[in-house]
Amino acid sequence: MIGGVRFVIIYILQHKLKRAQGDVSGAFLNSTLKEEVYLQLPEGLKLQGSTIFMLIKSLYGLKQAARDWYELSDQIIRSFDPELKRSETEPCVYYKLTDGLQIYPLSTR
Repeated sequence: MIGGVRFVIIYILQHKLKRAQGDVSGAFLNSTLKEEVYLQLPEGLKLQGSTIFMLIKSLYGLKQAARDWYELSDQIIRSFDPELKRSETEPCVYYKLTDGLQIYPLSTR
């Protein structure tokens, strides 16, 4: 079975479609944490008299960072068009079928 990214590339080439790509710097930093996660500052560093802080936004390295970012990107992609469906076999590929037009927005996980 072909992976999702390879499928999208083959589809674009076969149908001579235009493609665009983008890179989101700091993508993991945009998702809000659902759990309470506390951060202890390095020794010798204090902010507002404390060395422990509760995180509001995700950070690279947190176990839940990728999941939280994926859920946020899924919400954003589906907000463009509620009829978009996520592929069951390749969750980073979204599709919409309408009168012969097939759209495959792509999200990385």
